Amino acid sequence: MATTIDKHYASEDEKRPFVNDEQSFSSQYERMPGAKSSMSETIEPYTESQILRDPRTKYTMLLFAVSISIVVLITFILSIVQGVKYGSSFVLLGISIICIAVVELLLIYLFKREYLPREKLWFVGFVGFCIFVEAILTNIVLYN
Repeated sequence: MATTIDKHYASEDEKRPFVNDEQSFSSQYERMPGAKSSMSETIEPYTESQILRDPRTKYTMLLFAVSISIVVLITFILSIVQGVKYGSSFVLLGISIICIAVVELLLIYLFKREYLPREKLWFVGFVGFCIFVEAILTNIVLYN
């Protein structure tokens, strides 16, 4: 009944009409990349650059960077306060976490300038997570 042609095929010889209304209905909407179509074809997944241009991914990365920055700032301020009260060794904990945050900023800069390959985004996230854990542990040391 339906003679709609799927627009997701790459070449002219791969175009086939749909056999029923369910398949033509599903072709009206974009299918998820990498998902199987109703005719068991595989659609190509997003490339890495398309994923990084997605607004949801950009805002998630921004939220992650802002939360890490806030935690590092709080830890640095608390180390200064404890350093004034009890001695300068507590200030060194704050300076240490600032130095590691600078390394994270350098990684982000290299990633944005494409000196690091796009596949290494997980490493930037891992270093950020390690900074987050270190900030929490530094706060525990400061007030224990």
